[in-house]
This record gives sequence, structure tokens and C-alpha cells, in this order.
Amino acid sequence: MNMESTTRQDRDGDRAAQEAERWFARLRAGTGFAERAAFERWREHPAHARAYAEVERLWSELGKLSAEEELRRWSAQALAADARKRPRLARRSGWRAGIALAATMLVAIGVGIGLGSTRGPRSGPEPAGEWFESEGGQLRSVVLADGSKLTLNAGSAVEVRLGARERHLRLSRGEALFEVAHDARRPFVVEAGARAVRALGTRFQVRRESEAVTVTLLQGSVAVEHEGDEALRLAPGDQLVYDERSIRNRRHVDPDIASSWTRGRLIFRSTPLAEALAEMNRYANPPLRLGDARLASTPISGTLRVGDSASMALALSALLPLQAQPQGDGTILLTPKVGG
Repeated sequence: MNMESTTRQDRDGDRAAQEAERWFARLRAGTGFAERAAFERWREHPAHARAYAEVERLWSELGKLSAEEELRRWSAQALAADARKRPRLARRSGWRAGIALAATMLVAIGVGIGLGSTRGPRSGPEPAGEWFESEGGQLRSVVLADGSKLTLNAGSAVEVRLGARERHLRLSRGEALFEVAHDARRPFVVEAGARAVRALGTRFQVRRESEAVTVTLLQGSVAVEHEGDEALRLAPGDQLVYDERSIRNRRHVDPDIASSWTRGRLIFRSTPLAEALAEMNRYANPPLRLGDARLASTPISGTLRVGDSASMALALSALLPLQAQPQGDGTILLTPKVGG
């Protein structure tokens, strides 16, 4: 990697960190539907998601401190400084970074920080739409005005716009099951990444993680569309995985297993342990982690009920020769059982 590309990456990282600070401040101050949707679009970029996660971590660390006087001092300095001249969050460290973030929030809430423009009074009404999201470890069900039902998996977000000619939804992150009320005059379209899923009356689920999107048809019929390409029609049990560039995989799966999360269960069939843990950690708080990298490829088969970390670790140890060890940081370490 040459010096020019390194400098460009540093500059992009600094910009992402600054934007993450501002978005965090906006969301804490309260936003409307359109702005929340804009944030989710911004966060879809992996670098933006990492920067925002770092801001959340710093803010969480700040909550553990008793530094009111220091916070007031940093806040006063931030209010007196030009926002464009503030130190970059990416180059701050430790608890002072968290205090600086709090000062940034006070500036944002007090005078309004824009992303590329100054925030002023809103012109005209907010675009018609709704925003639904679920927290980590939480499943959420929503019945829309047209009678369709959404079930959001943990840590998911969906933007909904029900128009006169089309019902348009956008999965920004996570996973959702869509049970579509039949309405031939208004197609039901779910946008996720580079493609969209079109249905009339059916049950299907869409999962978005990192760069990949997985569409699984449980009942009925859907067409997966991409501009310039012929639509791909799926039959019940079909599962399609795609990214921004191409179709990665198409296979047949058991719909009951694929949708087991909606019933509070996780069903694994010869699933690598590392992959199973990633799924369990959507709900576990604190998270479960492996104490030995050699365990990652160990296959696991069985059914686990979604629950707290301790109960899931106990259930996992019943399926495999593992022992659970609580750690000082709150995580639960899984290691080979002695003599197992």
C-alpha cells in the first residue's frame, strides 16, 4: 500500500468518524422519519457502521464515569470552538474521547449540526412513511395499515411507505419476515441492497448482513428484481443469496427451520459452531465467545430456545462437550469440557 492510498484511507476514516459523531448527536436529540431513514442509508457503508459503533462504545464508556466537572469544561470548549476545527474523534483515546463526544452532542443539540449543510426549519410536511426497528435480543411484530404483518428479528430496521400504487419497504439492517396481505392493485416490494423482492400475497423473509442479502420464500411466490436483469422467480423453500455484484447462491431449504427464529427457537443442522454462536449472539447479552479457535468448525445439530446468555450456554453445553465460564468483562467463554 503506497503513501497516497494510506493518506486517502486516513482521510476517509476521519470523515466517517466526524459524521458518526454528528449522526449520534442527532439521533439522541430526536429525529423524524426522513432523517432516520437517511441515517440508516448512511450506516449501510461498512466504514460508516464501524465508525458509528465506535461512537456508541465511547458513549457507553462515558456512562460509567463520574466526570461532571470535566464534562462541563469540555462542553464549554466545544461550544466556543468552530465545529470544523474540533479534534477528530478517530484520533482521541480513552475516557477523554467519551467526554469530547458528550460535548459534541451538546453542541449538536444546542445549535444543530448538519451533514454538509446547516439545519434550518423543515420545509413542507415529512414524507409519508413509518419506521420500525427492534433492539438487540428483541423480536418485534407489527401489523401495517394494509393488513400485512412484519416480524423483525433482533437488531433489525425496516422503512415502510404504503402508497396508492405500491407498497414499498426497505430493509436497512437485520432480518424480517413479511406476511403480505393480498392486494393485486398495489404490489408489495421489499428493497434490500442491490435488488428488490416483489410479491402480491405471500410469506417470505429477507436477511441483510454485511454485504450479503438472503431471501427465503416460505409460501406463495415472489420475484427478485434487479435493474437491467431478468427477474428471478422463487418457489416455496427457495433461498437466494446475493450481493451488490451478483447472485452468490441459490438452494432449497426447509422453511420451518429457516423461520424458526420467529417462534423463539434456533434450529441447527450440522452448523459450524462459530456460525451458530454468531446467530445466538443476536439475542445473547452478554455475548458468548469461543475460548479455543479450534472449536469454530465443530458441527452442531439441535434446537435451542432463544433466551438469556446463561441459559443458551447451558443448552449448548448439553449438545456439545463444552463448559461455560463467566468472564470479568461480562462475556461467557466456551471451552472444551475437561475429560470431554
